[in-house]
Amino acid sequence: MSYFTDTLPGHLPHQLGSVGCKAKCTSCSTGSSKMPCLTPLGFRAFSGTKRTGKELCNVLSKMLGKNGIFRELYSYLSCLVGGTPKTFADVFSFYYQLTNKWKTMSSIGQPSDPMQNAICKEIQNTVSCEYTDAVALLDPCCNLYKRSSHDQHDPDDNERDLKYLLGCNDQNCGSFIQPLNSTAYTTLSPKHAGKYLIWLVHVCPQIQTFLEQIKKAFCGISCYDSGCGGCLNSNDCRVGKHGSNPCGCGSITKCRGVLPLLYEYGFTYSEDAYRRTKKCNNFCKALDDILNSKLLGDFLTAIDDFFLAVRKKFIWTLVALWSLSLLYLLHIAVVRLDVLRIRSHLRSPASHRIAAQSLLAAARVRALANVKYFSP
Repeated sequence: MSYFTDTLPGHLPHQLGSVGCKAKCTSCSTGSSKMPCLTPLGFRAFSGTKRTGKELCNVLSKMLGKNGIFRELYSYLSCLVGGTPKTFADVFSFYYQLTNKWKTMSSIGQPSDPMQNAICKEIQNTVSCEYTDAVALLDPCCNLYKRSSHDQHDPDDNERDLKYLLGCNDQNCGSFIQPLNSTAYTTLSPKHAGKYLIWLVHVCPQIQTFLEQIKKAFCGISCYDSGCGGCLNSNDCRVGKHGSNPCGCGSITKCRGVLPLLYEYGFTYSEDAYRRTKKCNNFCKALDDILNSKLLGDFLTAIDDFFLAVRKKFIWTLVALWSLSLLYLLHIAVVRLDVLRIRSHLRSPASHRIAAQSLLAAARVRALANVKYFSP
């Protein structure tokens, strides 16, 4: 109930400078921090009731549960409005909802997923792009979310994908987090494939920056300030070193400083995280494995190659025109004037057939006295 009355420590909302038709948040950074605005829930004056939180949870489950009407309505409205992903949770949610059913095109040929097929056609309709360019872009996108060897769950493997953070049915999978707005991009329409392609190549590369930010903030958690009893006397949980070594908390869900940090970035624990014993150092290592993985590098390289494929005809046309202009200037500087149909200014009738270097000869110096410019 403290959360609904905006009094829960670690989950306090932002301050609104004005209340009315348009509220202004005074807590959000004016820069491009890409952090979600934690608006108040508006139940601060609601107190003194004898109802329990379980009753409220049952009501909300009917509206916002897996089959809740508001959940579906929110997804449909988000698809119609088509707002560009801005925060980390938005970008992460859009990316995994877009690619979670994709298959590598190099192994299956023409994609069977409607969204993947629509984006593939959108790429082919782009100037100077072909099917091979679509494969070169979409396959790394697919592998970054879930690579082909994901189901093996090798504990010694240092190549992690984004699916490892979200988790699957396997006990060895990470299953750490999930976005709070995971339903925002559940419904995607092939009709908007062009817009989704723009988001994919311009917005989704920010995943690398966001992961670096959340890792830095995660390492800066102070278990002492958070009141974690098992870590109060441990040097491994000092600020800047949190997650570098196993801490005294039983699992990441029992570390009091983690959930407020995830909430600040628009995330929460996954459903399986409460049933597993993954610790803070496991989550920190998973972030490192993703940031240092070949999957993320291939994804960023594929986007750069796609931009080059789109612009290559323009680039080579521009190079050809500049080369032609340079050759023309060299032609003017080196070749005789009569080739360019420029009349000579010398009086001699045969002066237009005289090479420029021959004018420096001693016998020709006297003839230079008769030069008249701008005469017929």
